[in-house]
Order: sequence, then C-alpha cells, then structure tokens
Amino acid sequence: MEMVQLQTSYTNLTKERDQLQTSYTNLTKERDQLQTSYTNLTKVQDQLKKIVEDMAKERNDLQRKSQDQYTKQGWVYFSSSVYYISSLAKTWLESREDCVHRCADLVVINSKEEQEFIRRLQKRVWIGLTDRVTEGRWKWVDGTPLTKRYIT
Repeated sequence: MEMVQLQTSYTNLTKERDQLQTSYTNLTKERDQLQTSYTNLTKVQDQLKKIVEDMAKERNDLQRKSQDQYTKQGWVYFSSSVYYISSLAKTWLESREDCVHRCADLVVINSKEEQEFIRRLQKRVWIGLTDRVTEGRWKWVDGTPLTKRYIT
C-alpha cells in the first residue's frame, strides 16, 4: 500500500515538474519575445528622437531665414509673427488697405507681451481696433470684440 502511494506521489510530482518545465520554457520564450520587442521599440524611439531633432533644427533654420528675409523687406519678427513697419504716415483706413494689399492686416493685440513689443517700437502704430460698424462697440479687424486690456 505504501509502495502504491509512493508511486502515485512520484507520478504526480513528475507531472508537476513537467508542467513547471513547460511553463518555464513558455515564459522564457515570452521573455525573449518581449526583449526583442523592447529592443525594436528602443530603436524606433531613437529614430523618432532623431527625426524630431532634425525637424526642430530645420524649423529653427527656416524661422531664422524667414526672419532675415522679412527683416530685409521692412518686416519685424516677434513671437512667431511678423509685423510690417511702414515709414509712411497714413490714415487708419489707408494703413489697413496697405496691410490687406500685403496679404496682412493691422495688428490684433492678443497678449501683454505683444502690446509691450508694439510699445517698444517707439513709433506711431495703427492697431486693428475699430468701432466703424457700431459707434462705441470696439472690435478687432478679425471680428473679435475687445475683451481684454493690457495695462503697462
């Protein structure tokens, strides 16, 4: 009777060992596949980082070239925008027409920094604010109402 129990225990332990060995083999394969995936993803990540770096350099070069080109033509670059500074004295309407002719418009001030930039030009500047449609109701030339005032 004891011999039968030992044989049964041995058989069960052998089956359990074989199952554990199979699980170990499967886990090892899965680990190797994950390691390969990780290695491949790391390579892709490095390639994407390089692409982003190259694109950032190209963007900066283009901005600098664009800035240089605009500056030569009387335009001033500030915070991803360009501003044309005319040396001719004109009325607001004449100035706006001149801007539109240049595929631009009078400045719409959207931040305190932009207002400071305009102020630092130390020139008379027409801004794109008007109440021509309704007297006393001020709107920017892009149609947005005057809602903020930046005090300097």
